[in-house]
Amino acid sequence: ASDDIKAYVLESFNDNKNLFESINEFMKRIFTDFKFVSGFSDVTTPIETIFREKKGVCQDFAQFAISSLRSIGIPTRYVSGYLETLPPEGKEKLFGADASHAWFSAYIPGFGWADFDPTNNKIPNEEYIILGYGRDYLDIAPLKGVVQSSGNSILGVKVNVQRVEEKQTISAQESQVQQIRFQSQTNQF
Repeated sequence: ASDDIKAYVLESFNDNKNLFESINEFMKRIFTDFKFVSGFSDVTTPIETIFREKKGVCQDFAQFAISSLRSIGIPTRYVSGYLETLPPEGKEKLFGADASHAWFSAYIPGFGWADFDPTNNKIPNEEYIILGYGRDYLDIAPLKGVVQSSGNSILGVKVNVQRVEEKQTISAQESQVQQIRFQSQTNQF
């Protein structure tokens, strides 16, 4: 990362805050200072361009945060996943809910990995589904592969994520009946 990027990230760090609070403030600054602009960038757009223009998409914001935090010695990783498509009643839809989403994790000694979503200024929760972790986008791209064909091809993907109602717990009697059935099935072999 450039000296300007390093100076930008260091603005969030001082002796009055612990590491989690500092990274959380840095996430909030990305959310406030950068604008979500679909189509501005692609996976090859340099971090310096994202920083200079202060715009991009979730992948850019995650990569920017990772590069910035690594430049000051904080271990980070890229997180790829999805967001709940329809928010719970009374809540706003999150940016990135209609496509794959990206955020970052930082390692906090004594705690472990903590996730941060600078696109939505949010600590990821049950609305987030993790596909995987990597060093950067290329490690965990949501779609990657090779197509061999003699003609043109177009790939279209749509993912809807919604909550499912939790099943009610099985009564003790039903559980015993299921256990007896299982034991009788296994004894037949």
